[in-house]
Amino acid sequence: MSGSPSSLSGHGGRLAAARARFPDAPAPWLDLSTGINPRPYPVPPQAFEDWGRLPDPADLARLEAVAAQTFGVDDPARVVAVPGSETAIRLLPKILPRGRVSLPVPTYSSHPLAWRRVGSEVVADPDEADLCVVVNPNNPDGRSLAPEAVLALGQRGAVVDEAFVECEPSLSVAPFAGAPDHERLIVLRSFGKFYGLAGLRLGFVIARPALSRRLRETLGEWPLSAPALAAGLAAYPDGAWAN
Repeated sequence: MSGSPSSLSGHGGRLAAARARFPDAPAPWLDLSTGINPRPYPVPPQAFEDWGRLPDPADLARLEAVAAQTFGVDDPARVVAVPGSETAIRLLPKILPRGRVSLPVPTYSSHPLAWRRVGSEVVADPDEADLCVVVNPNNPDGRSLAPEAVLALGQRGAVVDEAFVECEPSLSVAPFAGAPDHERLIVLRSFGKFYGLAGLRLGFVIARPALSRRLRETLGEWPLSAPALAAGLAAYPDGAWAN
């Protein structure tokens, strides 16, 4: 049996493991394990020639500029495209200083796992922390903090996961992340959940320029596939669909 209780309790996906653990369950399966839009964005067909070449860095830069405009960020240099916000969740603890990190309880399980793996101490009280991790709105209970409260935490240092903020756009602090007077504020954005295309693996980190440069250097020349670039470039300017 390839599935186990622990393999299914972390977060969404792993449908193959669920099928293996419950082979006699009725089919078809209805996967409610994660918050993904069941009506995905109609991605244009990918040109065959795009599959036969490396993704163009110019397209990556265009996507980051389009995403910056969508998020209300005035400097695209602060916006870094990543292969899914999960990658950023796992990568940032390896780049940022280790210390005491506060997290809401309950919250998305990858956050505490990533910080503990690098030796940081996870605490509940933000007043006891060197860095605050905020999921806003929170997953899985939907709790939210006002932007003013999040910005106050950001003065000390905060990573804000806005994976579901499209459901409540007024909560977003993305325009401030990494800007002057908010250099210690980092925001994560997800593409797959709202646009219903989690399999593309597309997300963004918004941070101060120095940290953004370091992330780009770590991710390398081709962090995204050509289909992910094409989907983001089509979807983000499509305000009619988003509304």
